[in-house]
Formats: sequence, structure tokens, C-alpha cells
Amino acid sequence: MKHLFITLAAYCLLTLNGSGQTIAQDKAATRPCVYTQENTGIRYALKQFAAPENLPVCIELPDALEGVKDFSDWQRRRNEIGSLIQHYGIGTKPAVDPSQVKARMEGDTMLVVDVTVNGQTLTLQSLIRYPKTGQPPYALMIGTDMIALPRHLFDDRPIATMNFRSAQVNDYKQWGKHHDRGDHPFDRLYPELKDNGAYSEWAWGMSRLIDGLQQLGPDVTKIDTRRIGVTGCSYAGKMALYCGAFDERIALTIAQEPGGGGAAVWRKSHELTLAGKNLEDIDKTDYHWFLESQKDNFHGDSVYRLPYDQHELCAMVCPRALLLLGNPDYEWLADSSMSVSAQAAHKVWEHFGIPDRMACDIVGGHGHCQLPQSQFPIVQDYIDRFLLTSHPASTPGGSPSGIPASTPGGSPSETDFIKGADVGFLAGQERHGVVFHDRTGKERECLELLKNDFQISAVRLRVWVDPRGGDCDKHQVLAMAQRAKALGMDIMIDFHYADSWADPGKQPVPKAWQGHSYKQMRRDLRDHTIEVLSLLKQNDITPRWVQVGNETSNGLLWDMGHIEKHPKQYAGFIREGYKAVKKIFPEAIVIVHLDRGHNQSLYDYNLGIVKKYGGKFDMVGMSLYPYWARQDHPELNPDSIISDCIRNIRHVSQSFGCDVMIVETGFEVDEAHPEVMIEGRRQLQRVVSEARTQTGNRCRGVFYWEPQCLPGGYRLGAFDRQGTPTAIMDGFVE
Repeated sequence: MKHLFITLAAYCLLTLNGSGQTIAQDKAATRPCVYTQENTGIRYALKQFAAPENLPVCIELPDALEGVKDFSDWQRRRNEIGSLIQHYGIGTKPAVDPSQVKARMEGDTMLVVDVTVNGQTLTLQSLIRYPKTGQPPYALMIGTDMIALPRHLFDDRPIATMNFRSAQVNDYKQWGKHHDRGDHPFDRLYPELKDNGAYSEWAWGMSRLIDGLQQLGPDVTKIDTRRIGVTGCSYAGKMALYCGAFDERIALTIAQEPGGGGAAVWRKSHELTLAGKNLEDIDKTDYHWFLESQKDNFHGDSVYRLPYDQHELCAMVCPRALLLLGNPDYEWLADSSMSVSAQAAHKVWEHFGIPDRMACDIVGGHGHCQLPQSQFPIVQDYIDRFLLTSHPASTPGGSPSGIPASTPGGSPSETDFIKGADVGFLAGQERHGVVFHDRTGKERECLELLKNDFQISAVRLRVWVDPRGGDCDKHQVLAMAQRAKALGMDIMIDFHYADSWADPGKQPVPKAWQGHSYKQMRRDLRDHTIEVLSLLKQNDITPRWVQVGNETSNGLLWDMGHIEKHPKQYAGFIREGYKAVKKIFPEAIVIVHLDRGHNQSLYDYNLGIVKKYGGKFDMVGMSLYPYWARQDHPELNPDSIISDCIRNIRHVSQSFGCDVMIVETGFEVDEAHPEVMIEGRRQLQRVVSEARTQTGNRCRGVFYWEPQCLPGGYRLGAFDRQGTPTAIMDGFVE
């Protein structure tokens, strides 16, 4: 994400929806996706630096947007960050005059670049592998020592590949023989920089290769230098990140499992080390890669004096594209720290209206540097959007290329992202005397509090067929819907098709329907759906979404509609519900809702059955509960569960051609341990942010399940025992 101007090789074109172009989208369209020159804004580089011992202690992550009001300020801020990273962390990446670079092609495929400084010449050589499809000039993906991503991601696309051979600049290796500081090829040109870390020198070498490509031009190299990407894994993932951060001519950076010293913030890694984790923190990283003075100055708790952190290295890529890939199975990689870093860095892209240009995807279950198939879609999406389009499109409010923009049953112009709450318990709570307060202690009506203080714009109301005591019957649902409508809130109706709870573990047939044939039970389901929705319509209530079944992962109306025993009948129930909804509200979006949003195979199986036997739906609803997922699989961590869900949203939307919504989520309340709610806020914040920005506009919102529940019987509400919102609810506020 660079800044500045110089010569802009490409401007991002905004994909417009039928609703028209907003001012924010218009501004986003002018954010450059790549630049034609390195070191833009170098005049803003810092010249004076405080002694490390005089730096202030900063426990929180430094603000990457400090002093930035709009995009015109970013060029300055980016160069300030780059100056700090070089001075305190990796050493100087020296600028090179074009006259010092001479490039040539040896044969048709070997790029040779000679760089002469102070009478000394360093030669870089790299073999270009051209694609078998498309026409030149080609996009180019450069591997830092090698490309760990699967070859087929490039072989069937018009993308050339080459490797930057780092040993030609600095031959340090973690294993085997290598030169010491002062004896590397780079040191012959710059003896005064012998204390540099390898990452500044490797970034310098990558830039010289790009100099050579630009100097020769596309007629000679067959390469379009406006469409260059870099990628690497592990130590080379760090290398790719530093190269992408410090050269604005790189349109796409894919850092695969970069570990500590890459995208993972030093501060968080230090905290995790103190908590007993064994990961690559600022004390244990390899200091051939960094200035040795970094360890002397910022070891242990001194890390809090570091005037930057690695989220700002990531942010230096902005406004260009960055994709971070993690693997939580390897504790040393510090992916928990990378997740924190990515969330902080992403705020820069968000600030400039281009959130779809940066993503972090963390998934386990595979070897180190072995990209799992589940991550293929996001990698392909970033490659296609930022390397295969001469003017890569930024699509706030639209869809990235390759993902359909229309929504069956919904409007293609529907671009708002919904923050909602399931409040089915609320009427019962109020009947039993529960009152709610804001954080000043003032008594507030619950829905009004959720809307005005926490940006909740929609409610989800479950409906039971003939419940004991009347809770969640059609009349109570109507009353709650009327309250929501009076506040201008959207409404989702959640049919359980049961007299009480229906979920993956039980889908009981309502008492009045028991003993009926399949044909009669379909009629029961249809009549009940029409009866409830007609009551709403008669009272001028129009739900925006309607769920036909609740968490029907194993079917509904057991055993008649059990997915394994009677898959065709399950799909028939879904189809009957769909038809009934459309009869009363043709524009309503009909949702099929499953649990375990992180489980891709569940969705492929269930939705495949629905489609195979003629079931219909407009949208898929997901439940996402990291807390419950870990009860069954304690080896999982919340961030990997969230990453799996975000990835599954993209997968489902592409596989079934529909939008997705997280219709249930929740995080633990533990009033005795406030840090638990702080962690819940972080997780919710991540879910909301990534659902909105990392799914190609296919996730339409996030609903919290019963946030107003008080602690006690249910652990995953978001209010305390006094009826006051906890820190968790702040995860909705943007």
C-alpha cells in the first residue's frame, strides 16, 4: 500500500452497483493499485531519531494512522514508518540511481542485472518462466528464493514466474555455510552498511531486479511491470513482506506463514512468551535478519519502547494489495500475533475505503509451506484481481472479479452490511422484571440501546408452533416486530418448526403434527409459515429475511426430514417453506441455516442435498461459535475457527451462487475475569470486520444471539448481571 504519486501506473476502477456511486466509493476509485517508481515520498523520510533508552514506553500498538486525516497524508506517514523500521530494525535500504543499473537478457529467458556502486559491481540473474496461455506482456509473480504456492495456480493463468535468488545479495542461510556480516556481496557495494540485517539487503536486491525489468521494457522482457507480485513462505514469507512494503512497484504481496519478525507484532509475541508459549519473539528471532542492535535495545520488556511494530510494516503495503496466510499448527510462527497485527493493519485500508485489498487467512491441518486446498480460492481471487487486470478493481460495495454480484431473492444493489441481534428472550426477560442500563447507569429500553449505542440495525425473532407459556409464539413475534419497526430496524423471522428448541441435536415434530404423513406434514409446515407471515403482513410488518428451519444441519422434523434417513424429504420441507414465504412476501430473502460455520464439508453435504432434490434458498445462514467449537475440539483456537468460517463463506457463496450471513454468534461473559470479555470483543470485532471486508461482499451481516442475556444459565450473552453491555458489544462499533 504505497502512498504518493510520482507516475501512477494504474488507478483502481470502482465497480458500481445499481444503487449508484457514493462519495466514499468515488474516493476509493482514485487510490492507486501500484506505482511506477520506488521510494515515492522519500523527502518525508526521518532524519533524526531518539536514542532507544529515551523512547517512550508504549504498551499498546502504535497508531499506523497517526497524523493521517486523508490519503494525501499517507505518503508522509508511510515514509516515517519506513524510516523507523530501517533505523531500529533492519538497517538501511539504500536508494540507487538509474544510471547505476544495467540490464540485459541472456537468451530469451535469463534476466541479468548489473548494479555498480562505489566502483563495485553486483550481478543478479533470474530465469523467467513464461506461461503457455495468454499474450505478452504478462503479469509476473516473483518468488523470494522460491514460490511455495502450488504451481497450478499460475500454470493455467497468463502469469510469468521467476525467483529472486537472495544469496546473490546476502547469502545468509539458517543452515549450511554462509558469509558473515561484512563479507556478503552487498557489503562490497556498501561497506558502511555491514551491520544491516538481511531483510533490508534482500529488499534492495528485489528492487534492482524490478529496475532491470523496467529498464528493458515489455518488448524485451514480455513483462508488464504494472502487474508484479511477490510471494514466499517462512523466512522467505518475511522477505516477501519486506520487499512488498519497501517497493511501491509491487502490486501484490502474498506472505505465506511469515512467522515472527514478519507480520506478527513483537508486542503480542512478547506477551505470549511470558504466558509460556514457545514462539519467535524479538528475543528469539534470527539476528542475521535484523540489526543486532534491535535485540540489545528492545529485548524483553524493552519491546514496549519500540517506536513501531510489525502491523505498520504490513500497512506500508497500502494502498496496494496484501494477503497474509497463516498456519496455527506451528506455535513458533506466532499466528495469534499475526492475527492481532492484521486486524490493526487492516484499519489503514479501511480508512482509505479499500478494505478488499488486504486479507489475512489462517488455517491449520497441513504442513508448513504446503498451501491447503481450502486456501486456494482466496489466493486465486487475489491473483486474479491484482495481477490479471491491468487496472485492478477495488470494489467497496461490489464484488471482486470471479464472484457473482447478484443475489437470488435479493437485490444486486443491496450493499449494506447488517449488524443484528437475536432477541427472542427479550419479551420474557421484561415480563420477569429485567431492566437494562447503559454504561452511565441510565435505564434504557433494550432495542433502543442496542441500536443507538452499538449500531444494531436488525432483530432476529424465532417463532415456535405452539409453545408452552406463549414465549416465541406468533403473537409475541408480532409484538416484538412492531417494536423493532418503530425504531426503523429490519426484521428476520426464524421458523423452528417445533414447539420449542430445534437445533442440530434435536428437531422435534410439533405435537399437533405428530403422526402425520410426509405429505400432510409438508402441508402443516406450509400452513404454519403462511399463518405467521400473514399475521405480520396484516399488521404492516414486512420481514427482510425468513429462515425456513433453525440449524438444520441434520435435517428438520425428525425422523420424517432427517437428512441421512430421508434426504429427499428434508429437501422437500425446505422447498415447501420457500414457496410459502414467497407466497406472502415475494421479495423476502429465504435462508437455510446450518451450525458450525467453520465446517466446509458440512455445508457442501447439506446444501448439496437440498439442491440435488429440488430445495430452494436465497441465502445461507451460518452459526459461528468459537467457544462451542472448542468444547468438542479443544485443540482448535478461536482465530483458526474464525478464519475457517470466513473462508467457508467465500466457498459457499461461490459454490452455491448466493450470499451468506452469520445469523448467530456469541462470546463468553465472565465478570470475574474482565480480560475474557476483552478477548470476546477482539474476536467479535474480527468477525464483523472480516465478514464485511474479506468475503467479496458476499457476507451480508452478523447477528449476535441473545446479547441481552444476563450471565448465569447462558455464558455467551454480552451483558452483565446489572443488564449493562459488557466490552464484548464494542466489537460491533466501527
